[in-house]
Amino acid sequence: MSAPRNIAVTDWTAIKEIFEVNFENRTRFEIATEWFYELQDPNIAVEKIQEWQKWLAESPENIREYERVEEVLNLSGDMEGLVWPDDRDLLADDYDGEEKIESWKKPAKKSAFNPFSVFSLEKLYDWRPFQVSTLSVVYAALFCIAIVNLSDFSGNYPVDVAVYESATGQNREVLLEDGSVITLGGQSLVSVAYSKSRRQIVLERGEAYFDVAKDADRPFSVVTGNRVVTAVGTEFNISKQAERVVVIVAEGKISIAPEQNETKTGNTIDAYLTAGQRVYYDKEYLSDIAESPVNASLAWKDGKLQYMEEKLMYVVEDINRYSKIKIRFAGEEAKEFLYSGTVFTGNLDQWVEVLPHAFPLSVSYVGDSEIVLSVHAGAI
Repeated sequence: MSAPRNIAVTDWTAIKEIFEVNFENRTRFEIATEWFYELQDPNIAVEKIQEWQKWLAESPENIREYERVEEVLNLSGDMEGLVWPDDRDLLADDYDGEEKIESWKKPAKKSAFNPFSVFSLEKLYDWRPFQVSTLSVVYAALFCIAIVNLSDFSGNYPVDVAVYESATGQNREVLLEDGSVITLGGQSLVSVAYSKSRRQIVLERGEAYFDVAKDADRPFSVVTGNRVVTAVGTEFNISKQAERVVVIVAEGKISIAPEQNETKTGNTIDAYLTAGQRVYYDKEYLSDIAESPVNASLAWKDGKLQYMEEKLMYVVEDINRYSKIKIRFAGEEAKEFLYSGTVFTGNLDQWVEVLPHAFPLSVSYVGDSEIVLSVHAGAI
């Protein structure tokens, strides 16, 4: 990728403001256009990139619309001498993103402001700080991936950022460029950012097993919750749940530290874990290190969820990532029941059927999309 020319950030601010006219109901085209110009900011935050990736992953239509905008704004030329439209021009613009540009540009439309005919966006500038490309998506598998090349977090090196998502009830294996492998549990989502100096993953939701290729010069870090798990070459599992994050090491050694923020110059290590050890944490608490049977903890990769005296609320949360029919609790009491046993992800109906025999629970079906668990009156 050729190095971009230096353009003042204020130039991009001006461009962005043009597309930030607040309509009550923005079209998908308008949202995609706003994202396009957000990504032109050379000082864009990593969090903003992740928001864009999430928006892409929400719908195949978002990806297609972004590709349309990207094609339309296939920009080249120079910004100097360009006269930008004012608010009246923008209000007169009747292009809504749904009509083909070729037909919209017909002479009958020339009375209204036309950003594609009054001035040529195609010759607006000849550089792009980010070369954004959305890969082909296997929609049948509901697997979304988007890749963007941008400057490193320090602004020095190119970074490949990608989003990988698995469908409900499906595990997904992802091979990264360095040979590392991420196995996603059902309904899980990760962002991957690789540069010359670091390998950073963000586990947005769900569960993932990381088989990390050794590279002492590029630490492999996973950010989830409010902490960072770091390894050089090892294998470990992270499960992100609503109220906690669980980390288990299968091989090697990892460190766990608070996530860096703008006020910190470095991370303070909270804990070191080796093979067979487990911790969990939330926003305020990090548990003591405990021994954990690795095979049982990783059985989800083979379609088995295994638990030993686990709160039913966490069991149900895991199950919901593998079931189209979601389970919820009618009250708080049942969430605290302790469950020990194996749940087969391919036969969840049977597990639900036997649940009232193990606990004082009633099972109610709400249509075809929901199961409600409630405690028998007087049981507690």
